[in-house]
Amino acid sequence: MFKFKILAKIFKKKDKKIEELSCEQFKKLSQDIKELANLIGKIWAENMEFQIKIKRIKKEMEQLDKILEQKSFSFLSHEKKLELKKSLLISKKELLKCIQEAPCPTKRMQ
Repeated sequence: MFKFKILAKIFKKKDKKIEELSCEQFKKLSQDIKELANLIGKIWAENMEFQIKIKRIKKEMEQLDKILEQKSFSFLSHEKKLELKKSLLISKKELLKCIQEAPCPTKRMQ
């Protein structure tokens, strides 16, 4: 009985790891990044450097969405998916940082 519980825990952990790298999780992460990019594009509307970066990010997320629709994505190795997820999470973190560093919308004291 004890061995069965241990095996059940191992399989649950493995299932959770697989789920974290599922196509749906990547789609959600891609959508989050696109939404953040849209928001930053509005906040930093005057900054052309940011506008160029935002345009590139949106294009990359659209490409990722197309890749996610293909069957070949499911054949990527666990390591490649993990690497992609880490990269996307770093991008998301950097976008959040850009939002935090946004200039005040008004010069008037609140």
